[in-house]
Amino acid sequence: MIAEKGLNAISEREIAREAGQKNNSAVQYHFGNREGLISAILDLRMIPLNARRHDMLMTIQPGQAGSLEALVGALVMPYIHHLIEHPGENYYVSLITQLALSGQHQQLLFDGPRSSSLQLMTRMMRDCLPELEQTEFHSRMNFTGTQLIHTVALWDLLRRQQSKLWTNEYLLEQSQQLIAFIVGGLIQR
Repeated sequence: MIAEKGLNAISEREIAREAGQKNNSAVQYHFGNREGLISAILDLRMIPLNARRHDMLMTIQPGQAGSLEALVGALVMPYIHHLIEHPGENYYVSLITQLALSGQHQQLLFDGPRSSSLQLMTRMMRDCLPELEQTEFHSRMNFTGTQLIHTVALWDLLRRQQSKLWTNEYLLEQSQQLIAFIVGGLIQR
């Protein structure tokens, strides 16, 4: 509901009612507050993605030909596999988009259990791109994250609206294009 209607467009009372709770304070009781609820949603989705990404990172040898592309693949593909494995259950990507647009994403997305693989991947990417100044590297990583989240959120929506076009095979083809686009943006001088 939050992902579809907006972070602040739905009341905790509506959330409790939709969850079948008679107690209008159910969100506060179970999660402390709205931020706690959002944190629980992110944990549910992102901790498994973090584990999958971490496994992918362990197979990458820094400095090898193609290691930057493999790192970007480790960033992108866990989201894609999740879209494939859990069709229709990926509203959380829209939630992440809303968090990013509201400026609330840093404290909610980048904690240890959810993002240890992102932190490792960032260090590995930094090693692959030593020619970039630190500020330029951080800017490009921010652009990468923004592009990825907005693109995956759009693809999730399109899969629900145009399922005949947005098959698993088409999604995998598009993900390879996204990986190539991100790599190009990271290395462009």
